[in-house]
Amino acid sequence: MISKRLKKISEYAHGFENLIDIGTDHAYIPIHLVKNNYVENAVAADVGKGPLLSADKNISDNKLEGNITTILSDGFKNVEIKENTVAIIAGMGGMLINKILSDSDSKVKKLNRLIVQPQRDVYETRKKVHELGFEIIDEDFIEDEGKHYVIIVCEKGNEKYTELEYKYGKIVLETKNKVFRNFLNKQIANYEKIKSKLKRENTEVAIKRIKEIDSLINEFKEVLDTYEA
Repeated sequence: MISKRLKKISEYAHGFENLIDIGTDHAYIPIHLVKNNYVENAVAADVGKGPLLSADKNISDNKLEGNITTILSDGFKNVEIKENTVAIIAGMGGMLINKILSDSDSKVKKLNRLIVQPQRDVYETRKKVHELGFEIIDEDFIEDEGKHYVIIVCEKGNEKYTELEYKYGKIVLETKNKVFRNFLNKQIANYEKIKSKLKRENTEVAIKRIKEIDSLINEFKEVLDTYEA
């Protein structure tokens, strides 16, 4: 059974003929999507031979060799883009995702849909997909086993965000995502605790850090104010 995170990512890939899963690891996403007839065929790509051996075993165990192909590839470099294709890049840093997209930008632009789930540097990844000629048609902020994840769904288009929207996600703010609201409230509470400790130190470094924290807290509160609008 796949995790809540992978299942949620997979939901945005339903209805396409072909799937490309970059950094497939155990091939959980391709297996889930093909097994449930959400996509017809899939490519499970990874830069490491070890993960592909694991993927091959899982594919074989599920008797899906005819529908899922494993490919040793650095990003999209060894992958062919067919018609009606959705690609997923999940579970790695945003800067690595950006490099994968930049290294194969001509291939990436042929995709019908691109789904990315950066573990960090989300701001930079939102900017990158816009630079490549995609618009963000959907975005979700979820919690799975105590960790938080951003899922960004893109299709061809032209749009730009404000700095605040790049930082926090335009759709996340517009839909008043409850998980994100709870996350911000927890962040504020944690930073308030850190401030209390720093105030007791009363050093120049502590005072400087308190100012930085105050700025962050004020920004979080500004974002939360949009939920009440």
